[in-house]
Amino acid sequence: MPHRLFHVTRRQGPALTQLCGLLCCLSIAALSMSAPAQELRVPLVENVGVATETTAPSHVDFWLHRDIRAESLLEALNQADEFSTNLRRRLIEAETNPISLEAAAPTVIDLYSNHVQASVRIRYPASPYLHPESGLRNFSQLCDIVLEAAEHFDSDLVGPIMHVENKDPVIRRAIADAVADAFMAADAVASSMHATVYAVDTVQVLDITWNESPGAQAPEPTLRQATCTARVRVVYSLQDDS
Repeated sequence: MPHRLFHVTRRQGPALTQLCGLLCCLSIAALSMSAPAQELRVPLVENVGVATETTAPSHVDFWLHRDIRAESLLEALNQADEFSTNLRRRLIEAETNPISLEAAAPTVIDLYSNHVQASVRIRYPASPYLHPESGLRNFSQLCDIVLEAAEHFDSDLVGPIMHVENKDPVIRRAIADAVADAFMAADAVASSMHATVYAVDTVQVLDITWNESPGAQAPEPTLRQATCTARVRVVYSLQDDS
């Protein structure tokens, strides 16, 4: 019987040793996997970029506002409705050919005095007035015709107001230039840290403004130029060169 026990112990001894070793290795591996990995910190640099893009206006607007008082509110509203029709006829007779003439709904200023206001927007293409030689002369003639019409109908004139119809391409170019502007400063910072700009982490458009370019010395827009200014915040990832 002792021989039988000794025999069993000798045969199982190496297997138990191997099993204990395997369990020990698995325990170490499990502890290693459960320990939180230390995250590598990637250096970042943040900068604000600003850029202004210029473009030619696509159209020019004039607004005419006419105050109307009548014996009754109905009569005042009828006169407001006739205002846009008569104005259109007068401008066509003057051969100004507006793109559009749109009348806003009349506004009742004072019900007791039958006082209403009629507003009309006149829109012209800007391209005929961009010519370097004849553009200013032709545009001044247009302004004189619209002013004469405003005086004829005893209305207040607002304008000319320059507009850009297709703004999206201009905005995209301004943003791209602003990002490039931010990169130049970020690259200088990276060089001082013995690093290089590795990637763009985030880009945030802070604001888009029209006709408020930094350092402008004259009112904007002009007959030949409108401006779009983009301001962005860009965060760059850096790569250590050392």
